[in-house]
Amino acid sequence: MGVKDRDIVLFRMKVLDLPKTNIAEIPGTPHPHSGRMALIVKNGLIFITVDEILYLRSDGNYCRIYSSSGRNIYVNKMKSALEKQLGPFGFVCINHQYLANFQHILRYEKGYGGALVLTDQTILPVSRERKRVFGVGGENE
Repeated sequence: MGVKDRDIVLFRMKVLDLPKTNIAEIPGTPHPHSGRMALIVKNGLIFITVDEILYLRSDGNYCRIYSSSGRNIYVNKMKSALEKQLGPFGFVCINHQYLANFQHILRYEKGYGGALVLTDQTILPVSRERKRVFGVGGENE
């Protein structure tokens, strides 16, 4: 952890009133009481509530987070790391590229893999392997 990263973590601890013993666990982890998380972006930090996140899309070592308020946040974090952090908050991996917030899913549409329709009418593809998460299975679905 570099000096700049440490300063950011210490700032987060002060804002979120977290104990210093959790310093290694803090980056990007949603605060359990507020449901808010700090995301490191190019020019600082952005605070967002977990409920506000509709879905995120992987872009190599980065992810783009799409929110219900219309904000699109580009973060320097891999999907696998965000999946570990957001999984307990109801986020599901729907294919190799997307994580969706279960609270914002309106419906599942059948098809080769299928698709999810979110509350903002965004349609996201679901892989054949991941459609079992939605209780859909069988060869013809």
